[in-house]
Amino acid sequence: MKKQLLLICVFVTLIGCKDSEEITPERLLAGSWSRVKDSGGFSFLDSFEIKEDGSVFGTSIVRELGSEDTIGYLREVYGSYFVEEISTSKLKLIMEFDTYLITSSTDFPFGTKDQLVPAEVSGVSEFIIEDDFSTLAFICLSTDDCLENPPYKKVE
Repeated sequence: MKKQLLLICVFVTLIGCKDSEEITPERLLAGSWSRVKDSGGFSFLDSFEIKEDGSVFGTSIVRELGSEDTIGYLREVYGSYFVEEISTSKLKLIMEFDTYLITSSTDFPFGTKDQLVPAEVSGVSEFIIEDDFSTLAFICLSTDDCLENPPYKKVE
């Protein structure tokens, strides 16, 4: 009887351990992130999707102030990311974009989705990850225009 009970306990433990998944920064970051910047009568919605596999896709769309309707696109970006420890209590998210699609419109600084064309640029963005993984604060490099850079919030 004791052997059967021991075997049952071992079996339950093995199955229980098999189902538990390690909690990693990549798992906590995975999902949709967005921020809104208002300027010149428009709302600019920057968003990106982080995948656990290390890939990231982002888009910037334009709306009229107070509206939820998309009136144009600024860019789409594709790339990868990694997480770096900068202290015992702080992590940094580094995104490296290798594919940019930007608007080819000459009428406005934005265009239709069909007007997005490949651009010969690449870029890196860095963010401080807040402790609860709900906010990403942009790290302004000396080469960036950082007058207005609201943080990204995780979309639930």
